[in-house]
Amino acid sequence: MIVSNPSGNNPSVTPNPSPSLGSGATGQWNVWIVSNTNGYNPSVSPSPSPNLGGGFAGWDGIGTGAFEPHPGDLINITVIYNQSTNTLTGVAKDLNTTQSASFTLNLGNYYTPPSSGNYVFGIAGNTGGSYANWALLYVAMMGNISPPTYHSVNFIEVGLPPGVAWNVTLNGVTNASTSPYITFTVPNGVYNYSVASPILVNGVEYVATKPNGTVIVNGTNVTVIVQYVPLPSPWVNGSTFGIITNNTGLGLRVLNNQPQRLGLHLLH
Repeated sequence: MIVSNPSGNNPSVTPNPSPSLGSGATGQWNVWIVSNTNGYNPSVSPSPSPNLGGGFAGWDGIGTGAFEPHPGDLINITVIYNQSTNTLTGVAKDLNTTQSASFTLNLGNYYTPPSSGNYVFGIAGNTGGSYANWALLYVAMMGNISPPTYHSVNFIEVGLPPGVAWNVTLNGVTNASTSPYITFTVPNGVYNYSVASPILVNGVEYVATKPNGTVIVNGTNVTVIVQYVPLPSPWVNGSTFGIITNNTGLGLRVLNNQPQRLGLHLLH
């Protein structure tokens, strides 16, 4: 059985190697449209069955060909839904005997093609009654899946002296540069970032005014300006300081933002 989404109307497809063929049945495939909007108590349509009439729901016993597997046989089942034509096709082939059963069905107005989005599908094997004891070995899914579109997140540094190294970490990935530009390429999404801060340059600390944040990428490139500012020096150029401790006087003067020792004096 193949079901795409537990909510809404969705096709369910079952190959039955031992069908009870009634009037109007031609093959071994059953196709139902299952409605399960509340997550429980599903209903099956179309009802009555388009090919069997009253007392049946869905398309029961459709298709051509037949297979009758033996214990241990490997069965390859392929189901394809064509959204542009709203058509289901399926082939079930016994890989041991090469017998096969197939069908093609246009769902018409009974089923509306789904819009783009994320969908859940499931595979199960019915056991009991007139069914065999099935074991699921392998599932593969292929479809018209568009690759994600990537966009640039550009970080532009302002305020550092030319040639100073800095870095940005975006979503756990760190890029560094000595130019004012750092670029990441990412798909749509929400990403956290942080920038190097503080950065020491010739004894002066430069700090980012916003060292971390969040960027939202939604179909376009994003630019983030990273502003660095120097911290003010604790030394004031041209100032003279006097320090007295244990009757000892120490004179200091600041020239070119660097403290200069003037002399040591013993106080009496």
